[in-house]
Amino acid sequence: MSAWAQDAMEWAVAEGILTGKDGSALDPQGTASRAEVATMLMRFTQEQNG
Repeated sequence: MSAWAQDAMEWAVAEGILTGKDGSALDPQGTASRAEVATMLMRFTQEQNG
């Protein structure tokens, strides 16, 4: 993972926006499916609207 992304990834995991592939392993250099992106956006908007 690039050093500049470390804080953002840690935040997203801590907030439950990212849970990782198969529930644990992060793949920051990988690709995300349309369903994975939709899930992340849904979790992010729920986080923002508390």
